[in-house]
Amino acid sequence: MLQYYSLSVAHLRERLNSAADSTSDGVVAHILSHLCYCMRHQEWTAWKAHMGGLAVISRLRNGLAHLSRSVHTWILLSDLGGSIVHDTVPWLPLPSYLSRPRKTSLQNLPIRLQELLSRVHQNSVAMTQAIEALQRVFFVSKEVNTKGHCPLFWRQDQDGINLLGPCIHFLLSMARLSDSSAATLTLDGLIAEMVRLISLSLMSRLKAMFSFNAPEQAQLETKISMFTVSYARYLGGPYRDLKVWALVTASLLQNGGGRDVYLDEIRKDMAATGETDATACVRTAKDFIWFEVLGKAGADQLTRNIALYSYGSAE
Repeated sequence: MLQYYSLSVAHLRERLNSAADSTSDGVVAHILSHLCYCMRHQEWTAWKAHMGGLAVISRLRNGLAHLSRSVHTWILLSDLGGSIVHDTVPWLPLPSYLSRPRKTSLQNLPIRLQELLSRVHQNSVAMTQAIEALQRVFFVSKEVNTKGHCPLFWRQDQDGINLLGPCIHFLLSMARLSDSSAATLTLDGLIAEMVRLISLSLMSRLKAMFSFNAPEQAQLETKISMFTVSYARYLGGPYRDLKVWALVTASLLQNGGGRDVYLDEIRKDMAATGETDATACVRTAKDFIWFEVLGKAGADQLTRNIALYSYGSAE
């Protein structure tokens, strides 16, 4: 396999050096085959080189719109597959056939999400992006909650790409907290980053349920944990429901152990607000944005964990 791959790389290099062939459909297909190999073997440095080359070809050809939908699907999978691992902005725009989901009217949103959106002011890019991200994630949750009980739903690869692709692309295109210096951190920026990370983690878990590779899960969990330790204490007040949703969701998505950082923040929030009912936090998350397939199995155990952790911390 390695010998074949080396020969293929050499052949691709020859084609890229050919003025007649360097931007052809054949070269695009050749690069896509290498991107598939890189993602399968998690060779992300090579992925970056090939994806960068494909982006250059797209610019030289003034886009790749003429290619078939199936080719665009592979390009999107390749772009998002590595971009989410690197946590970078996608190299290419969404294909034109993937339209932006229609906005849901405020009265048709879950009650806690309604209340948040009716209070916030979209007076910054970060807040505007955070609100759109939440609306996109809610759109995905509606589809999954409606259809996810059927095993056949999770075997429809194209439907999975069409559902998750636009949301993941938007989340990866958002501004990042790392783009700001300590002196320029804002509350809106913190909120947007929390929404971005939690939403990416949700999309990653759904990717895996559709049987797509999701090697980024552990990395996202680490980022969310670090964000919680560093910044969760600054969030509350009018954003309390959003914070609780993020903490509950992060806890439910946590593989194995590692919930303590979220349980600690939930305990602090309960103490600060005078809340004594361990079920209230999970109920708040359910009334915000809830994925039944991801939360149902672990919700009761998480409620018990919150109760035990809060009781133990009070001793």
